[in-house]
Amino acid sequence: MLKNFLYLNLRALDNYLGALEDGIATRIERQSGKNAGMGASVGASGAKLSGSRGKESHETREVVDTPPAKFERFARLAQARPDETGWVDLEQLDLLATVGQGALVSVECEIYVPDVVKMLAGGGSELSGIIDLVQAISPLASSMKLDMQGIPSTEEMAAMKDVMDKVSSDLLIVGEDDTDWKVAAQLKAESVTEIGALDGFVTVVGKVAQRWPENRWKPLLALPGSNLLPRKERKAMEATKPSGEDAENYLEGPAVMLDLVAIYR
Repeated sequence: MLKNFLYLNLRALDNYLGALEDGIATRIERQSGKNAGMGASVGASGAKLSGSRGKESHETREVVDTPPAKFERFARLAQARPDETGWVDLEQLDLLATVGQGALVSVECEIYVPDVVKMLAGGGSELSGIIDLVQAISPLASSMKLDMQGIPSTEEMAAMKDVMDKVSSDLLIVGEDDTDWKVAAQLKAESVTEIGALDGFVTVVGKVAQRWPENRWKPLLALPGSNLLPRKERKAMEATKPSGEDAENYLEGPAVMLDLVAIYR
């Protein structure tokens, strides 16, 4: 099956493949050839004489080792050497309960980007854009004597935008299926090929980095790799079960955090 990669972490892929192949190929040489033969029969008695002449030709091609080709080799090697790689193909997420720390897993699930993460990913660009729009129309609204009560002042909006431009959060996906288990993974922006397609059923490949049990909550903006909250504040948030609308900003266990290698359909 040909794969449409939505995400492919080339650094992780090179690290794993280099360990399995004792190095990374930059170019691959391929050869193809063919032989031709000829036979004949002579003589009144019908005796057969056979002769042949061979012709051999070779074609050599040198090709660049592409990321999808690297992934296919990595997957084949990892599956063939499970004792070394810990590779496990899972049919559903609750089987994560049987997988050890550090295992490489491949599982199909439905993924999505949580709203709070989507808003803040990439330095809060959406909210920053809204602030830019409000700043642009404010002079026009003022000249038309429109009611601007409740709208922050120009100075306040400039201060808000300055803060949002300094805020950064890696994109994060959550995967789920019909079981209680979930997976979460942080994505490196440069490895995402189709941000708009990070929704729906996909195959996820990654290394188990962390797990948390049932009735344990992790704030989405403080999963491993996030830099938005201090460690002390993260621990305090994890110890308090969220309620109401705030629950949407947390991920409840049982769940596993993956060091993501690939997402594909």
